[in-house]
Amino acid sequence: MTDTTEARGEVRRAVERLPGLVNGDAGLSFRGRSMTLDFVLASGSDRFYVSVRAGRMEPVALGSQILRSAALAFAAEPETWLAHWQPVPGPGEYDLFALVKDERMAIEGDMRVLMRHLQNIKDILAAPRALYEEA
Repeated sequence: MTDTTEARGEVRRAVERLPGLVNGDAGLSFRGRSMTLDFVLASGSDRFYVSVRAGRMEPVALGSQILRSAALAFAAEPETWLAHWQPVPGPGEYDLFALVKDERMAIEGDMRVLMRHLQNIKDILAAPRALYEEA
């Protein structure tokens, strides 16, 4: 894999492209049309604030957001995110709950919201796989 600095940069670039990936997927946007949600994607010490409104993702905000609330937070090391985003992730890297079980990811927040929108959230967080299929 890459070193931590390279991995952090690669995750940042992928997350910055996330709104285009999600909004460019007509099926995902349609399926998520009832979802309005703010969540945090944490990669090591980097925090990305993700807002989805009626299935459409707004630009991602990076860094400390004082007093900004989020219903959920997904935290993992950069290398874990990069492994999850491979076109064909390895065993235990393909699914959020598999990563939690292996203690490579933490999910915090309102679990009712997570379960209500589970497939859409999984699809959003897996959307960067398209970036690696292109390469």
